[in-house]
Amino acid sequence: MTLDEFMTKAMINIPKFADLLGISPNYLSNVRNHKVRISITLANRIFRATKGLVTLEELPISKSRKISVGKKLINNPEYELVDPFTGELVKDR
Repeated sequence: MTLDEFMTKAMINIPKFADLLGISPNYLSNVRNHKVRISITLANRIFRATKGLVTLEELPISKSRKISVGKKLINNPEYELVDPFTGELVKDR
């Protein structure tokens, strides 16, 4: 499910959801419309806030070669993301 679909079905407005995520409403609008790429940290916050309904594959995640895992930064030339809940690889973008 996309972020737009989730917000529409849940009838949650941008300011309220942005506040929950700790970001500005304008930035959330840009994320919702895929106008910006986001960090894996914000992607995980969205994943958790939507109880997994908005998957990591549906989010415009930055293609940084350094991916934060806990307090470690991992250089990942293959750009593989690991779902923090299942431990499974998320398909490459």
